[in-house]
Amino acid sequence: MKLDELPAPPPAKKVPLRPLKLPEFHYPYADEWYPIEDGAAHYEETGEMRTTHYVAYSAEYDAVAQWTALVNAGLPYPAFPQWKYFKFKPPSKELLEQLHLPLPPKPKPSPPEPWASKPWATHDDEYDPADCMPDPHDEY
Repeated sequence: MKLDELPAPPPAKKVPLRPLKLPEFHYPYADEWYPIEDGAAHYEETGEMRTTHYVAYSAEYDAVAQWTALVNAGLPYPAFPQWKYFKFKPPSKELLEQLHLPLPPKPKPSPPEPWASKPWATHDDEYDPADCMPDPHDEY
């Protein structure tokens, strides 16, 4: 192909500098059975406990994870959906607008302290480092 005939490159993704963080999946009813819709009626009829609440809860969590991934990838994303089981507050408009703002500058490191002799390092008192060594003739 000639260079003039090459397709234009796609626009660069606008990846956020402050990506959204989604909490780890945690099912709040892990120790108890929580039926939804016809799960209780099914249990009364058959004695079988369906895990429909867990399935619905995890499906809503997965949808939030996909929505978060779209936002973090800088792609167009739909409005945050309303959930029935998974309680998760959507990020505010202000937070979504701040995702692409530049990070504040890092503070400059403070200059190193000047070296100065310490008061205990004076040699006016005839200090001899050998005085601190144990005598090799002493028995322990």
